[in-house]
Amino acid sequence: MANLIPFGRRMLSRQWSPWDEFAELANMLWDKSMMPRGMAYPAIDVEDTAEAYIVKADVPGYSKSDLEVELDGNAVTIKGNTLAEKKTDSPDLIYQERQVGEFRRTFTLPAKIDVEKATATFDHGVLEIRLPKAGGRGRRLMID
Repeated sequence: MANLIPFGRRMLSRQWSPWDEFAELANMLWDKSMMPRGMAYPAIDVEDTAEAYIVKADVPGYSKSDLEVELDGNAVTIKGNTLAEKKTDSPDLIYQERQVGEFRRTFTLPAKIDVEKATATFDHGVLEIRLPKAGGRGRRLMID
């Protein structure tokens, strides 16, 4: 019984591909190895509506200028980069855990998106990307 794989909702939304699973694992290992200790890469939700995919990423501590979104076919890459706070040897500091740094998340959507009509907004630490379904070529998004 230990080798059973839990059935997830995402299994229904797309055909299983070992390469997609490998890419997700590679992204997770890349992100975790490149970031400062104690930082988790952003939680991401992807909603599949009739007209578009809606991606929401929690990126607290980052500003709009620290973020990049790249689109290529049905692949979405979200990057963030900001300088970590300096460590201090101050005797007044009891505990220091807050850190920020670099992350890179890439994931593949089930269908191609219309990159020319895609939009991204940033509000209160949440990056929201609206990706209309269609076909097209790659593009870098400006975040509003």
